[in-house]
Amino acid sequence: GKAEHKDEKQEAISKKLASVRRAETAWVAAEAQKQKEGQKRRGFVSSMVDVQRLVATVIGNIKLEISNIHIRLESDVGSPSRPVALGLTVERLETKTMNKDWQEVFHVDGLSAKLFKKVVLDRFAIYFDPNATP
Repeated sequence: GKAEHKDEKQEAISKKLASVRRAETAWVAAEAQKQKEGQKRRGFVSSMVDVQRLVATVIGNIKLEISNIHIRLESDVGSPSRPVALGLTVERLETKTMNKDWQEVFHVDGLSAKLFKKVVLDRFAIYFDPNATP
């Protein structure tokens, strides 16, 4: 009678308690996994920010020096017997990163700050030759 009922009640409580413990363990594990994934995402975002800063610094400090450029386009489309030519020449093309006082600098603030670029173009010419010879 009463003893059996008490044992059944105790067994039901024990089962319920075991079920709650399993649920709690699963919840703690799920929260730990969420936190771990959040840290991975934050780590990835932080890495991407670092890469973006590096790229911005590289772009901001690109120094370009090219010399003796000659580009010529020839065409005989209009008249095969009278080809034409169009071209340009540059002895020197140079770009540098400058500060506000126009002194050459290495810029470390990425693209967030004002950048000053100096472009030097020496002996630039454009030509058109209506009587080009191939």
